[in-house]
Amino acid sequence: KGAHDLPSLELRDPDTLEVGDLALAIGNPFGVGQTVTSGIISGLARTAGMRGGGYFVQTDAAINPGNSGGALVDMQGRLIGVNTAILSRGGGSVGIGFAIPSSLVAQAVESALSGATALVQPWSGVRGQEVTDDIARAMGLKRAAGVVIAGIHPLSPMLRAGLQVGDVVVALNGDNVDTVQEFQFRLAALGVGGKATVSYLRRGEAREAVMDLAPLPQELRN
Repeated sequence: KGAHDLPSLELRDPDTLEVGDLALAIGNPFGVGQTVTSGIISGLARTAGMRGGGYFVQTDAAINPGNSGGALVDMQGRLIGVNTAILSRGGGSVGIGFAIPSSLVAQAVESALSGATALVQPWSGVRGQEVTDDIARAMGLKRAAGVVIAGIHPLSPMLRAGLQVGDVVVALNGDNVDTVQEFQFRLAALGVGGKATVSYLRRGEAREAVMDLAPLPQELRN
């Protein structure tokens, strides 16, 4: 409180990232002092191997203990994300690092400024599966794209919006969804409150529904 005119970074829209883009990771690895390492964007909307889930930008820029909380920036100094974790058997960098995307960072900042003590994200209440070529053929779809709803919770906001098992979600608020990870990321980036338009296919027919961006119900929390 009371601080003014603090320097800040421009946020880079995750949708503009491409695998192969150059990136710089900034941090204080092992307490040796501020350090900058370089690499590329290796993957987008990654979840594999991360305990507790999450949606990350993957980079091969060296990230080591002490880098967490540091910036991952592009060549124009725009924030790609915040370094948060690595996959490593020995504790040091092996070229598989992860950063929280800038859109989720912005969401967390806005939540903190509002006085919230924890970041709450929307809950879909569905179990999805990517539409493969085989699934597309079996469902009579023109192409393999989207996420088919394989299961849906009775309290799901998507169920209340009218979606059902077998529907294929192809976009959220106009942004294409081609993988389960992308669906989860798109939903998380929207934040709690308000509504989202879900574009989907039912027996090959294009439809739209409006769902509430609601958190996990209290009765389902541990």
